[in-house]
Amino acid sequence: MLRGDIVRLIQSHPLSAPHAPSLIKRIKPLRYVYEYETTIYAYIKGFHFQDTECPYINQRPTLRAKIRSMLIEIESKAPGTLLNLITYLDTVIEPLVLKYQKESITLPQCTKCGEPTSPKRTVCKFCTLVDLILQASRVGKDG
Repeated sequence: MLRGDIVRLIQSHPLSAPHAPSLIKRIKPLRYVYEYETTIYAYIKGFHFQDTECPYINQRPTLRAKIRSMLIEIESKAPGTLLNLITYLDTVIEPLVLKYQKESITLPQCTKCGEPTSPKRTVCKFCTLVDLILQASRVGKDG
C-alpha cells in the first residue's frame, strides 16, 4: 500500500479472484484475527511454530519492519485501529477489485512446466529456483 502497488493491494482483497483457471482462489479465514491471538491459540494447543523474529531485523530494518513496529505501537495506544484500517481498505478497494476482475488478464505460461507465471516472465519462479539449485549442485560436484 505504501509503495503504491495498487495491483498487489487489489490481489490481497478477499473478493479477488485468481488470474488463471489453474490457480486456486486465496482464502484468508484469519484476516480479522490479531496475530497475538493466533499465537496464543497455537501455544495453548501445543502447535510447534517459530516464535522468534529474525535476529538481523533490528540491524537493518526493512520498510515493512518499520511500518509493522509503528502499527503495533499505534494499536497498543488505540486498540482496534488495525481492524478498522483493514475494514476501511476492504471497503475502499472493493470497487477496484470488481472492476479489475472484469478486465481479462492472461498470464503467460512457463516455457518449462506450463504453469502460469508472472507477466514479463517466460520461466516461472519455481523453475528458475530449481535451475539455480541444480546449477549450484553441479558446481559443487565439479569443484
